Parts: sequence; C-alpha cells; structure tokens
Amino acid sequence: LRGKAMLLGICVHLLVSAWMVIDDMMDKSETRRGKRCWYKVEPKADQQACLLVSFTFTLLKHHFRNDPNYANLLEIFFEVDNKTCIGQVMDLMLCNPKGLDKYTISLYNRMASGKTAYCTFILPVRLCLYLLNLTDENLHHWATTVADKIGILFQTQDDFIDVYGDNNQTGKIGTDITNGKCTWLVVHALTNMNDNQRKTFVQHFGKNDDESVNIVKGIFRQINIKQKFFHYGNQEFEDILNEISKIDEKYKNIASAMNNVLMLFYRRKM
Repeated sequence: LRGKAMLLGICVHLLVSAWMVIDDMMDKSETRRGKRCWYKVEPKADQQACLLVSFTFTLLKHHFRNDPNYANLLEIFFEVDNKTCIGQVMDLMLCNPKGLDKYTISLYNRMASGKTAYCTFILPVRLCLYLLNLTDENLHHWATTVADKIGILFQTQDDFIDVYGDNNQTGKIGTDITNGKCTWLVVHALTNMNDNQRKTFVQHFGKNDDESVNIVKGIFRQINIKQKFFHYGNQEFEDILNEISKIDEKYKNIASAMNNVLMLFYRRKM
C-alpha cells in the first residue's frame, strides 16, 4: 500500500509541477519558493511542462493498469487536468483591469476551484480513497465538496499573501496587483469602495509601477480589507468544519484526516 501511495504521490507531484510552471509563465512571475521561476531558467519550459503531464499518465499506466481501480484513477486525473486547465484559462481571461464588472465572487470561486482546489486538494484526497478501495459515490461527493472548500480558502490565502506576505518567507514576489488579477481582495474591495475610491482604483490597478501598487494598497487599507479577509476566513473555517461533520459515522477516520488537512493549511503563516 505504501508503494502505491508513493507512486500516486509522484504522479500528483508531476501534474502539479507542470501546472506550476505554466502558472508562473501566465503570471509573469519572477520567483517561486525563493528561486527563479523555471521558465526564467529554461527557454523550453512550456514544452517540459507538457512532458510532465505526459509522464504522469505514462507512470500511472505502467504501475496501475492491472489495478481494479485503474479506470477510476485515470478518470480523476483526466478530470483534474481538465478542471485545472479551465481554471487557468479563466484566471487569464479575468486578468483584465478594464473589465472589472466581471470580477464577481461566483466567477472567482469557479476559477479558484479549477486552478487550485482540484489539483492541490481534490485529487490527492480522492486518490487516497481509491487507494483504500473506497468507491462509494456519496463518500467521493462529500470528499470533493470538503476538499473544494479547503482549496478555495487556500487560494484566498494565496491572494492575501501575494499582497501582504513577506517575500523573504514566501519566496515569491507578489504580482497580482500589477497584473490586474481577479483575486479575493479585489472582488471584495470592489463591492466596498465608494465612487471616488473606485475611480482611483481603476486608474492604478494593473499598472506595473510601485506608486500605483501603493495607491491600490492604500485603498485596501481604507476599506479595511485585512479585517474583512480574516472575518471571511473564520467563517469559512467554521463552514468547512460543519461540512466535515456531515460524513457517515463509519468514515470518522477519514473525517479526522480531513480535519487535519484543514488545520494544516488554515494555520499557515500569512
């Protein structure tokens, strides 16, 4: 079982790594985890990302084609790759400071679910269930719902860290404001601005200069976006705990594991 878990973990890592390379290219990021982004080092990074995806399915076939859950494993990997692709495309399409009316919480949640939750949380959680030969559809629906909520919360934390995080600790230089990204902070700021603040925001959001970035941060400060974010995080935390508690008693060990996942990421430094 441990050997299978390690192999599936490698497959997840390959797929996630591919999308990280692509994400950095789309965001024009400079660093990730304290080092230069791979596309800044390797001119053929886009081709190598494609190879990583290919290797994922090659490895899966080589080691699991005789496994009774092989079809399920393939299906979830294909689904996650598709959802992540859609999420990344949405992220790129919504990156338009001239189209702020499209920056809504519903679109944001769909984007965050696709680009983050499926690959980072839903995939490994459901793989664990298949590894334990747990194929009950209701269980997988519950696991997907919980992991999706955790993933969206995780993405909102990333949005917060991009603006307020310490680059020396995160290893990544924030680019969301200069790129005009649709983030949790921006979506909620837009619904709390007065007309003058919105006019100023439109003039400076998406501009690649320090003065504009500071002006946008100043508007965030005026509308107390930090306090709103922490209030939201606490509410979502309680909502996820409530969702976890809905699982059948016979799966209490799985519920405990999901609680641990939530605690691990909810309490990360921001």
